[in-house]
Amino acid sequence: SGSGKSVFVKTFLRRLVHQSRIAVSGIDPENEYVHLSQEFLAVGINVSKGAGLDPIKMLVKGYLELGQVVDLLTETYGIEAKHKGELSYLLKKYCESEREPSIFDFVDCLPPYLKKPLQMVYTQEHSSIYEGELPEIGDGGVIFGIGNIKTKVLKVLTSALLSAYYFNRLYQSSRGHVFFVDEGWLFKDYPHVLRLFEDLARRGRKRRIGFVFATQRVEELVKEEEGRSIIEQAATALILKHSREGIESVKDIYKLTDKEARFLVNANVGKGILKVEDRRYIIQVTPTSYELRKFST
Repeated sequence: SGSGKSVFVKTFLRRLVHQSRIAVSGIDPENEYVHLSQEFLAVGINVSKGAGLDPIKMLVKGYLELGQVVDLLTETYGIEAKHKGELSYLLKKYCESEREPSIFDFVDCLPPYLKKPLQMVYTQEHSSIYEGELPEIGDGGVIFGIGNIKTKVLKVLTSALLSAYYFNRLYQSSRGHVFFVDEGWLFKDYPHVLRLFEDLARRGRKRRIGFVFATQRVEELVKEEEGRSIIEQAATALILKHSREGIESVKDIYKLTDKEARFLVNANVGKGILKVEDRRYIIQVTPTSYELRKFST
């Protein structure tokens, strides 16, 4: 987190993939990485129309769990919490039926008070994400650019669905992978999505899948319990230069001393503290002239 994080993440991922057999994949909310996919020896996919991210189909195929789908639908479409139990029951019964699974058909089957908030699935913006087929992916890296999705709530939902789908595909791979999510602050108001990321990261550790969560504004993320949990459970953290306004939250979450906090406020861009479990190191991120030219935004 902090100033200079984009250049660092890109530099780190590029060097990692070129110096090992590890494949790099991730979610690129602002299309900063997708056009540079060749630098990470990855395939770049711009996600827009026909993404095939139908959560009901993904549930049936085993890419998502029942509770995760209910949480995502509830959070995205503003379904009242008192209806979650019923929605879960109806979704379970629907998946056990002989109907061809789709979110559109599922919504059609709901009672009016549940169908009303879910009417948004029929709009062009939302339906274009659900229609089509899931992207075919192999054993290499894939970077999903979602910068063409303009609505924040849909960008967050797309990130969650893509992450769940891709992680489940990675579980079957014998190759080591690193999966990144950039612009982590986008998810600060979506605790169920943060919980999904935490679950994917935890399960990925047992399957040689590293998880990189990058955010410029960690102080906003940790206001939610789920955001704080993602930060606290990270085995390694790189904290770069921070503003005076956000340093108290950073100091609290990483248990920094007053001296370390002052260092981060006064540090030049690229300098920071690398925290590895209980050990801390002062580091300077120094990209090559090529990396600086390619990765500066």
